[in-house]
Amino acid sequence: MWGAFTRLMIIRYADVNYQLRRPDVLANKVVALRFLALPLLFVPGVAIGIGGLAILLGGENAE
Repeated sequence: MWGAFTRLMIIRYADVNYQLRRPDVLANKVVALRFLALPLLFVPGVAIGIGGLAILLGGENAE
């Protein structure tokens, strides 16, 4: 019984495949994508949309 936890941790943390697919790490990646990547895609998308509208609407008045 003594050292069972230590052996388990040595086996788990020495396994590279386990480290790449750990459930807690995957959950953290999903949270990071939700709170970081989606807003980072939203802000440039809005800027491009506003810029496109400005070009379309401003082009008629410039001539």
